Amino acid sequence: THCFWLVVPKCDGCSFNRGSLKVVFSMSLKSDASRRAQTVFTYWSSPTVQRAEMDSMGTSINVMFDQDTNQAGMLGTDTNCSQILDADCIPLLATNAMDASCVWSSPDSLFILLGSGATISPGDKVRLRRNSLKSVNEFSEASIAETIVSAPEFATVPFVTISGSDSIDPCSSLELYARADSPRALSFTWSCKNDDNVNRALRTIISSNVFLASGTKCMQVLDKTYTIVVTATNFLGATSAAVEFNVLKKGSPAPLLTFDPPALSITRDQAALIKVVATFSLCPIEKGKLVFQWSLLSVSDRRELSIDKQDAFNFEGSQLRIAEDTLDAGMSYSIGVKAYMENDPSKTTESEYLLSVQNRPLVLSILGGTQLSATTQRALVLDATKSGDPDFHGGQQDTELRFVWSCSILDGSIAVPCRYKNGTLLSNDLTPQATVTLTQHQLSNLHVTGDNPYVFQVQMMKTTKTPVSFRMPVTLVEQAIPDAVATSASGVLQTSGIVRINPGQQFIVHGSCRVSEKHHKHDQGTKKDMQLKWTVQPSIPDAMISILPGVDSELISRETFVVMPDLSAFVAGSSYVVNFRCIDATDVVATSSVLLSVNSPPRGSACTACRLSGTVCSSSNPKSGDPIFDSFRYACPNWADEDGPLEYQFMYFGESFKSVAYPEVVFDWSKSPSVDLILPPGSISLKARVRDSFGASTKWMSYMGKLNVGASPTTATSRRHVLSAGEDRWDEAKTKVQESLDLADAAKTNQLAGALAIQIKNRVAEEFDDRNTAMVKKEFLLS
Repeated sequence: THCFWLVVPKCDGCSFNRGSLKVVFSMSLKSDASRRAQTVFTYWSSPTVQRAEMDSMGTSINVMFDQDTNQAGMLGTDTNCSQILDADCIPLLATNAMDASCVWSSPDSLFILLGSGATISPGDKVRLRRNSLKSVNEFSEASIAETIVSAPEFATVPFVTISGSDSIDPCSSLELYARADSPRALSFTWSCKNDDNVNRALRTIISSNVFLASGTKCMQVLDKTYTIVVTATNFLGATSAAVEFNVLKKGSPAPLLTFDPPALSITRDQAALIKVVATFSLCPIEKGKLVFQWSLLSVSDRRELSIDKQDAFNFEGSQLRIAEDTLDAGMSYSIGVKAYMENDPSKTTESEYLLSVQNRPLVLSILGGTQLSATTQRALVLDATKSGDPDFHGGQQDTELRFVWSCSILDGSIAVPCRYKNGTLLSNDLTPQATVTLTQHQLSNLHVTGDNPYVFQVQMMKTTKTPVSFRMPVTLVEQAIPDAVATSASGVLQTSGIVRINPGQQFIVHGSCRVSEKHHKHDQGTKKDMQLKWTVQPSIPDAMISILPGVDSELISRETFVVMPDLSAFVAGSSYVVNFRCIDATDVVATSSVLLSVNSPPRGSACTACRLSGTVCSSSNPKSGDPIFDSFRYACPNWADEDGPLEYQFMYFGESFKSVAYPEVVFDWSKSPSVDLILPPGSISLKARVRDSFGASTKWMSYMGKLNVGASPTTATSRRHVLSAGEDRWDEAKTKVQESLDLADAAKTNQLAGALAIQIKNRVAEEFDDRNTAMVKKEFLLS
């Protein structure tokens, strides 16, 4: 035997398939060509980038490679982009590099999740870090690939809504705000369809808000409805549909009404909460309590509603709440609200609001995980009984649902119908019901599967809904094997068969294994018992996993696989496979799997805060202001996610100038990306978080900096500052509270009361008020 050391020749002009190329290497003696040896040698190429495409919202980039890779050695929980990307690319992904993350969804697919302040755009270059990425077996040279980021095939068009008052009077200003989900700033185009003067005033505005000063001089005609139009264009070049907003300029004084949210679309299982925010006319008229009356104006298909449903819209107050499961899916409801002065009903404003109830898609699945293992030794049950119409509320079985089953198998690269051994179609025996059973006899007349499984597909239809379908691969063997089934008990099953969850959500899978005979569960001779085993790929920390025993029987063993609700368990944006393995007492194995996709929270820019001057941020000391009487706006304007619309939650906390801590004030979730705050005196900290419609939320994000509200008597440098800090504006505060009560503005009233309660406590601590004075003030707030 002789050993030879050879230098492998380069294969620069070779054509590789998934990173490898097999060639025949042979060697013979010069003196005797008949004495030769040969083997198959595999060349491995460095991974190359097939494409790097930005997603439709502009929040991530999907990098696809020509082969499975070693993922640059990144473990399942390692999402640091500097492990895989060149240092020059990192600043383009986020202002703070740690806000961006790089997640491998599979060995050949990398997702770059962009962070706050990302500037990378289609046309920019992505370059891999040197000596980081190799083939999956690490036999290849390290990749030095780079590529240009391409635009998405179809960029998501911004969906714009406008908020503001649709009726103003001769003394009012006009404030309109356009909103749309986007991770970066939008460019807006405003116009007016039916008035040249207004059109000239609007066409220079490219921001999201319109402000026309008190009197709205360009709106010269009274008792006229002006049709204002806006479009929004995102950084990917996608432009929204033109959205119209009608504004009536009245000829006489009247309250102004603004809706929150400006428009609302819900599903049948969601409650609707609509608030109308009123402001008094700026005309010199007497103010007083406002009365609000709600009513139903019309329904989209003009159907007659039951008395109960009509009564749901009849309400007096500034907030209308309609309980869940009250309205019908696929309908739009036009709601009217009338506001008038209690002391002068002639001062009246009416406005209209559109509430839409969306149709939810049909829900379809076949029990059994991602694939079923069948044997000719038992019947096969295909069970789609967990499917249905989520909007159905008849209380009985939904008789409008129809099921159609089919079966196919790959013949080479072509899918052909499944046939029995005698050539007849299997589909003839697939009954149009939610559950289909194939008997042992039927299965025995089918060919066992090789590399390609049978693929059973069920289509579910209903007259008023879009049909949906679900596919289940089924392998068939002649050997008696256990019946292993893994079924997810959490998350949402997609039509692709993948279960989707949110980061930090508890994940539960039930595993069941049935055998046909007792000795397969426990063998008296060998003393072996059936075993159930669970694995997760890629792996997650063992400390996050619990295996709970189930209720067994003579032929069945059960377990429940639980992943604890912890953000460190699954990485957002990643995919996992939970494998359930059943080994019977005779060592025959059956498996079942659940595919898992972890939703990624919304992405966007850093939130901002400022003191308001009118409707815009003050240019002078925007982070400072007076308690109670100044308003501060905390906004998160540039956020997006494929699961829209988004919701926002805000909070503040702080301490007085004598370091007395305030309790946290947390606001309810809202569709508004901003909140206007009335704050107590002190050093105020802010936080916000954003969640998508699927429920994935960011962590609480702290505002970088603090708001300085009020002057500190201990740090004042002049007598004027000390007097300002101790000045008691209680009478003005009472007037402000009363005005808020007259407007029936519950949110503003609560903010005022909370801020005043803290201020009352502070004034006692700082010896500006005695306890008797404080008690009188508290009694007013409690009244």
